[in-house]
Amino acid sequence: FQKLLKDCHAVFYKQLSAWFLHGTVRDFNAEFFIRQQVEATTPAESVDRNAGRQHFLIVHELVPPYIPHRLAEKILFIGEAVHMFTYKNENPIRGSFLGSEEDRFLHEIASLCDAEKFNLMTFEKVVDDFKSFIGKRLWDFAVNESSLLLHLKRMKDFFLLGRGELFQTFIEMGHDLMRSPPNKTTESDINLLFKQAAHKVFSDDDDGYRNYSLVIREDPTNIRMKLAWDVLGMECTVSWPLHILFTSSVLKKYNSLFKFLLRVKRVQMSLQRAWAQQMSLKCVERVDERLGALWNLRNRMAFLIDNFQYYLQVNVLESQYSILLAKIEDTKDFEVVCLAHDAFLSTIQEHAFLHLRLIYCGLDEIFGLSLQLCTLLSYGGLQLTDRDFSQA
Repeated sequence: FQKLLKDCHAVFYKQLSAWFLHGTVRDFNAEFFIRQQVEATTPAESVDRNAGRQHFLIVHELVPPYIPHRLAEKILFIGEAVHMFTYKNENPIRGSFLGSEEDRFLHEIASLCDAEKFNLMTFEKVVDDFKSFIGKRLWDFAVNESSLLLHLKRMKDFFLLGRGELFQTFIEMGHDLMRSPPNKTTESDINLLFKQAAHKVFSDDDDGYRNYSLVIREDPTNIRMKLAWDVLGMECTVSWPLHILFTSSVLKKYNSLFKFLLRVKRVQMSLQRAWAQQMSLKCVERVDERLGALWNLRNRMAFLIDNFQYYLQVNVLESQYSILLAKIEDTKDFEVVCLAHDAFLSTIQEHAFLHLRLIYCGLDEIFGLSLQLCTLLSYGGLQLTDRDFSQA
């Protein structure tokens, strides 16, 4: 029985060797628990991937019962990373991704194959050795060669409204266009305005904004008429190999934060615009006395929104961003970077109350009422009825 088991393991180690060293699945009889899957990309993902790029998955029914699930996940991670770098742009690159370490790893796999019995601890040690090396190589590619820190800063500047002056300019320029429901030309019109706003804010040699664009994503299940602001989102192009960090699911999280933060910014600017109008009415002799209550309400709402905006940008975003950068600087393992980045986004969503439905709905209602108040105040009391004052 042991001889038969050793022969079976010999086949397994050959498959594992091809997977670890070259990122390929050589499994003519469908015995290996790693399978290749072809996925076509969609325009909505906006990630710089090749159409039909090869993906891999674990067939759990084929995983030997003595190999834990966590170990199978590590094996999948190693081979995917090697495949990604070996077959960049779907064509094999010269040289090995493992470099001078390839012979050492090949010897380790050969030692496993020569063993009389399968030893889980020895096997896991070899896998962990592979994984540690791969993590360091990925970290070096992402941080040093692909400018990960610069890309993270740009994601914060655009998706998280770190460049407040950019979006303040954009909101002012798109104020009239976005107050109506979207049509066929709205998306192209807003991107034109976005580029014009970026030209005003960024220097000529800073063209990072070209990788970011605004999109209109309407929900077909929602029959309620919405303004263009309500269905505005953002997309970006992620260069290879950073797409392994900025996956489509990660970009969805960024986009949900973008929509929320943009709404807060719009409400804040609307209240500021109403205050400017209030100052201009001080020179007018006849102003409806009942407007005083609305101006007081505006002041209170502005105080609330200004403090909430400060809390989001300073106490949440800047604080968590500093923590993320510190973790990236303290490690040489790409997996740790991925975990830190996921924690960064999850913490921001949590502290912005996006997952606390009761609080989120309350905030959303406050935002809506604040915008309605600003609309009433924009009339300057000239078109307000007694009913409007009573409702306010």
